[in-house]
Amino acid sequence: MNKPCAQSAPDLLIKALDELNTSLWFECHETLESLWKSLPKDAPERDLYKGILMIAVGLYHNGRGHRLGALRKLPRAVELLAPFAPACQGVDVSKLLACCGRLLVFFANAAPSAPIPPQLLPDIPLPDPA
Repeated sequence: MNKPCAQSAPDLLIKALDELNTSLWFECHETLESLWKSLPKDAPERDLYKGILMIAVGLYHNGRGHRLGALRKLPRAVELLAPFAPACQGVDVSKLLACCGRLLVFFANAAPSAPIPPQLLPDIPLPDPA
């Protein structure tokens, strides 16, 4: 496990995951953006936070009727998150990646106006606080 992944989850990461789990996608984006911008540009965990942020942005786009936005953001989330699997800072990254995969299949095959089935939405266990 790389050094940043061995660290405990910062409070803002826990807050963002809770927002992601409760469909507060815009708020999740804002929380994670604040978190990753507070770090040095070479901090590897920035990509973990940006990957989760991309899931929130994709879901936000979809909720505003922009399915193509979701189809563009979720692959980027997968790309950013994959190096952190299976887990980082107590976050089940493998579960996030699986969620992205299910959402991508749904978005690619469902009618643009079809609501996302609840079982496809993120439900990521919150890590223990730092």
